[in-house]
Amino acid sequence: MTRTQDPPQGYAFSRLTLNDPNDKDNGSPEAAVGKLLRDFAEKSAGAFPERLDDWAGYDRLTPKGTYKSPTDPALIRKVWTTGRVQMFLLERKGDYGYKADGVKLGDANKIIFWYKPKDRQTYRALFGDLHAADVTADQLPAVEKPQPKP
Repeated sequence: MTRTQDPPQGYAFSRLTLNDPNDKDNGSPEAAVGKLLRDFAEKSAGAFPERLDDWAGYDRLTPKGTYKSPTDPALIRKVWTTGRVQMFLLERKGDYGYKADGVKLGDANKIIFWYKPKDRQTYRALFGDLHAADVTADQLPAVEKPQPKP
């Protein structure tokens, strides 16, 4: 009798290591956003995406054949990071800002992403060099609200 945890004959379990020794991800939302934006900017001459939630745009920058298999640790890390960002943005219910117009990777004085944590007076912000810091509302970039279509 085969137990459910026993692999079928001819198969074996393998351990998949997802940790990247060069990764300094501390598990925070801005770390995931920063990783996603860094990956995009490094593949697009330092430019950031027009929209933070342009999921297809992130995918277009990854050439076919980049990943060896569906279990490639690099692919799983990318999917995991993207999922973390998606969940964070959904939890925020639109209560965040993103403005990367003209900002290039490395612009340490320009804010590109921000949100206000619950029960805080300040915002968390990511800058063009992807460092995170607390900022006040008057430090945030001005963002035009989309106009309704007639």
